[in-house]
Amino acid sequence: MTPCEWPRKDRDTFWNEIIQGIDKLAERLIPKNERQGSVIIETNDGLKIVRSLSNTKELNSAINWATSLGSKSELQSRHAEQQRLLQELDAARTASEKGKALEKLVSCLFASVEGFTVTGERIQTETEEIDLEILNASEDPMLRREEGIILVECKNWTSKCGKNEFVVFRTKMENRTNRCSLGFLISWNGFADTITKEMLRGSRERLSIVPLDGKQIQDAVRDGSFFNVIMSAWNKATMV
Repeated sequence: MTPCEWPRKDRDTFWNEIIQGIDKLAERLIPKNERQGSVIIETNDGLKIVRSLSNTKELNSAINWATSLGSKSELQSRHAEQQRLLQELDAARTASEKGKALEKLVSCLFASVEGFTVTGERIQTETEEIDLEILNASEDPMLRREEGIILVECKNWTSKCGKNEFVVFRTKMENRTNRCSLGFLISWNGFADTITKEMLRGSRERLSIVPLDGKQIQDAVRDGSFFNVIMSAWNKATMV
């Protein structure tokens, strides 16, 4: 009598024992890690890492792990670039070099904020020049209440920025056809006392101008905390 003529129960037992025997033989001949699937993950800095996978759960775990590695690598790369630009700023000698170096650093910092896209630098219109224009698509509860355009003005002077610069910057914001409600006025060497009165004068308006000085920028680069720095400065500006 051949196996195909055996009772169903006996045939099932027979084939199960055959399959189990093959599995045991495979374990002896082929290492487990070579029988598993694997994935090669390449990080942002070029490092290649092999992860072995045996099921969907491990695949998802590898994907999450790779994402965390990529995010960490990206943050480190971004921070290194900010530090390099700060060094360039420190090394600048002429007024033109200082101005351009500050704008490059500030552009890099604002581009690091989630939801912010730098759409223009040194934009020349018919009547004015805008140092930095940012598209605001932030999901932050505070930032998403603001209009879609954020302007940034950079002053790397030996003197402090005063009331006149504040007024000119406000005019640039007003000229954006009600698409700009938030702006950042950056003065590397700080601000004169006159801007406090100017901020008080416009405190009931929709427009909000946030002053930032060089120390705050340096702290943000050192600690990798630019978002926290600008939000803290924003809160302070609204409490003037």
